[in-house]
Amino acid sequence: MKSSLGSRLYELATSRARAAVVPSVVLVAALLVGGCRSTPTTNEPSAARPVQIVTEPKANDDAPAWIAEPLSWEKLHTVETWLATDGTKATPLWRIEGELVLNLGRLEYARREAAQKKPVDDATLGSRVRTARVGLEHVMADMDATPAQRRRAQDGITRSSKLLSAAAPRMRAGTTNGVVTRAMWGAVKPRVDRMDKTQGSYTRITVHHSADRDPVELDGSLARTAEAVREIQKAHMEGKTTHYGDIGYHFLVDPYGRLIEGRDLTYQGAHAYGDNNLQNIGICVIGNFDTDKPTAAALETLEREIEFLRRTYSIPKNRIYGHRELRSTDCPGDNLMKWLERYRRGK
Repeated sequence: MKSSLGSRLYELATSRARAAVVPSVVLVAALLVGGCRSTPTTNEPSAARPVQIVTEPKANDDAPAWIAEPLSWEKLHTVETWLATDGTKATPLWRIEGELVLNLGRLEYARREAAQKKPVDDATLGSRVRTARVGLEHVMADMDATPAQRRRAQDGITRSSKLLSAAAPRMRAGTTNGVVTRAMWGAVKPRVDRMDKTQGSYTRITVHHSADRDPVELDGSLARTAEAVREIQKAHMEGKTTHYGDIGYHFLVDPYGRLIEGRDLTYQGAHAYGDNNLQNIGICVIGNFDTDKPTAAALETLEREIEFLRRTYSIPKNRIYGHRELRSTDCPGDNLMKWLERYRRGK
């Protein structure tokens, strides 16, 4: 009996001891598990799983409200205001997106206006395209722009050049004599494989004279002027030392004040030799001004066209050159060069 009673007492004591130990083990286990969930005191990441760095999202990291709105002048105004306010605190992605939306929108409205049948105000349209182009060039220069954003900006810059070139006759519809288009003077189709596309915005203008050895005798008619321009194009495209893809000048002016469309502004000119052609608009006044004086009508049209191009591309007066200032040549003749020097002085 004593032996049986002793055994029972031993079992009871042992069971109570086990019961006391279990909570302690559970508590220790819980502390250990809790320790795995806490922030480690060392910078060493756990080898068991990758470390994910999570930053607290900010309100201006979200897409702006205007992003899903359809194109409208109201939207462009909203974006412009946003860029000047909340946009200054936005992430680079959305700030640059705002610049793209604003300037591509301006360009689209300029395209629509240029396509209208009624005459377009040159100052308004030219200013809008120029403003859009400057904004897109800013995106291209932004180190935070994504490759896709840069591609969209470059596409817009290319379209702005085409728009200015295509709309030029329409934008000058109110000027004396308008513009003699390539179709009107019978231009030969250009060889674009011999031409380079313009890189960047135009930054300068160079004035030339034609000074042909055996010039077409002009009589005031458009037919004779067209013949003279065709001869210049032929000499440029078929000459042994030229072999250009098209007439080298972007514009020409005849003695009767006609403004003549030359090479498309989408393409770099071939009028000032080598790198002098980069971002350089070429204008040729028909005649030899070493011996003759340019007519008042020609000078009036030349000045008006220079002013138009200066407004369009933000070109300062001191970036208007005579050909001789860029290369060893007599062009554009002493008499035209004197006028150009007076123009730059504002006289």
